Amino acid sequence: SEGCLTCEGDNCLSCDTGYVLKNGKCEIDCSGFGKNCTNCTTSKCTACADGFVLDEVTSALPVCKVSNPVMQVGNLLVTKYNIGDHPDLLIPSGVSVVDAASNCNSTSSSKCCWKGNTSETNCDNKNGEGYSGCNRTVCNWRAADYICKNLKYNGKTWRLATPSEMSGWATSSIGKGTSGLQLCDYYSGYSSAQCKSGTAKGAYGNSSNPYNVWNNDYVTSYSAFRYTLMNGNWTTLDNTTSVANSVRCVTSL
Repeated sequence: SEGCLTCEGDNCLSCDTGYVLKNGKCEIDCSGFGKNCTNCTTSKCTACADGFVLDEVTSALPVCKVSNPVMQVGNLLVTKYNIGDHPDLLIPSGVSVVDAASNCNSTSSSKCCWKGNTSETNCDNKNGEGYSGCNRTVCNWRAADYICKNLKYNGKTWRLATPSEMSGWATSSIGKGTSGLQLCDYYSGYSSAQCKSGTAKGAYGNSSNPYNVWNNDYVTSYSAFRYTLMNGNWTTLDNTTSVANSVRCVTSL
């Protein structure tokens, strides 16, 4: 492969300067463009880690800068990313945060969140949102409610949104790219990143559902409501509180 200096069979053993060895192949070394650069050519960075965007205006070469974690939707500020997926949107203490394949007993009164590969198959970032549908932090409802009430960002008081406040979120996300609300759709081809179900061990069904977003409509200790994005359609339904869904928080302007 390009950049390979020595090899054995189909496997590269060493790489030329500017390349790194990964799984027997030489890839362009993007670390020279900053630790948050995830894809590059030999001359510039072309993609950034979640929570970062390319700054192609204020520098001679594109660099990865922290993206704005919130945006205005109507008369509210809304977190553009799932809580836990941006360096400024941290999950507060008091919540158990585990890898998607590690267990958190969501069926009890525990407040659980799962990080990592929470959409294992049929997930993508091909629609230019800059925020992969494959790796989105998901939480049960108890954690979601606690997180938003205890979120420390910008000195404001945050909370889960009401169903009516969330009703127009799809139009603030679909087809908006990096400037939009960054929701993900269960299906591909609807101008959103795709995020089918994945693993969240200990959650209801041991699965994650990043295409669902919790709201504040709590029914009983076993039932709460969320919105879901499928085929570009944004609809609300109830879920058991132990389901692992996306968490977005809101605050007044």
